Amino acid sequence: MLRRVFKAGDKVRFLDAAQSGLVVKVISSYKIEVEIEKGFTVIVSEKELVRDYSSSDDFSKNIATHPLYLQKTKPVKKKIDSIAVDLHYTPPKGKNEILPIFKLNNSEIIDIQLNKLSTALAKALAEGARALIVIHGVGQGTLKAKVHEFLKSNRHVRAIEEADRKRYGTGASRIVLA
Repeated sequence: MLRRVFKAGDKVRFLDAAQSGLVVKVISSYKIEVEIEKGFTVIVSEKELVRDYSSSDDFSKNIATHPLYLQKTKPVKKKIDSIAVDLHYTPPKGKNEILPIFKLNNSEIIDIQLNKLSTALAKALAEGARALIVIHGVGQGTLKAKVHEFLKSNRHVRAIEEADRKRYGTGASRIVLA
């Protein structure tokens, strides 16, 4: 539970009334004496009060240390450099052989690979990655061409480059994300 901390001299407002006042004395951690008119004071629970920031001077001095301000600030998520996805297709196996129902034609396999790419792209964007490394393999270049065609139409893709050969070989592309 968030506690309000008041001290003598704080301007306060009542939550349930359109009235404000000045903290005269903090009686206990939960009871506050507030002057609402010259010479007229009331003792109220701290739960009934909020600090009055109607004066811009008070606001600018106190906002950085205000408990609600501190509670709502979140650390900025740092961008990660890159995420890699391997698009090589491996059919499901059962008892050391490929199950007949999983024998797909090339077009179906490419659809599965592009779905995997789409999922990886969404993950990279959600995690704030600067780039996506797509490992498509060398082969005849069919998958690489489909991958590049798919990515060129995506508004989140800034550029398509060859990935680091030392690390990924010649069968990978580096997708720079916007």
